[in-house]
Amino acid sequence: MKLVRIVALVPVLAFLAGCPSSAAPGLTAITPDTGFGPGDGVLAEPGPGVEVPGGEAWEDPGVPEPDPGRPEFVKVDPGMPQEIEEESAPELPPPFDPAPELPPPPDPAPELPPTDDVGPELPPPPDPGPELPPPPDPGPELPPPPDPGPEVEPPLVQGRWRCEDGACTPQYGAPSCGNGNCQAVTGESAASCPADCDVSGTPGEGQPCDGAIDCAFYDWPIAGPGYWECAGPWWGRTCRAIADATYCGTGDWPWCYLDDRYVETSESCPADCLADLECEDEFDCLYLDWPQP
Repeated sequence: MKLVRIVALVPVLAFLAGCPSSAAPGLTAITPDTGFGPGDGVLAEPGPGVEVPGGEAWEDPGVPEPDPGRPEFVKVDPGMPQEIEEESAPELPPPFDPAPELPPPPDPAPELPPTDDVGPELPPPPDPGPELPPPPDPGPELPPPPDPGPEVEPPLVQGRWRCEDGACTPQYGAPSCGNGNCQAVTGESAASCPADCDVSGTPGEGQPCDGAIDCAFYDWPIAGPGYWECAGPWWGRTCRAIADATYCGTGDWPWCYLDDRYVETSESCPADCLADLECEDEFDCLYLDWPQP
């Protein structure tokens, strides 16, 4: 930024502004009618023919010597350009040093001369031989195998129960099984010898019987406990179902009852005739599942 200071000259009248208001000897006070009082006028030089008191001719005193204690004024011509003193701005620091110059990139590797040498020529592939004939026609597609049907269970090995040493023991291939006569008293049952004793699905009511054991393998027709009775005269006895809970599951008769006239079964009284491998005779084994060897 430039600082400008304008120094102007002040007229001599300003220099004399500190003089008394009365005119100096030989000067006439000119007081224009401006409304100001005495002493406020401007001193004028005497014109030609004006006498100065004292009888002496007026001489131009010239420009007084400058007072070293007062500031020097310079008269400024309004028509002339002003002289301007410029003050320079403070000097700026030097610019930031740039980064050091990078070294030039390395020279590229020398270009290799072209070559036509591709090595020895490879031998041709071996002869694959004559073309093989196409495979023979497999013929028409075979039909799928027939459905084998449900799985066939192995044939039942039948027999009868034996009570040996207090335990129910199966006897496979008993000769009495398959003769068409269910011999329950010897251990044949509907499970061990179905060929002779399986009468499931057959109503037992009114079927002929020689004893109550002949009624044991018929379906029980009553919804509740009871027993079978081989009733009637000795020449024409038949099976009859009796609904009675007197002997089933009671403390006084805790066994599966059997005699010539009455019999309890696993269907008529399961509480007494549950399957148990312990036995006293073959009758105790009649309601067990028959195992296969």
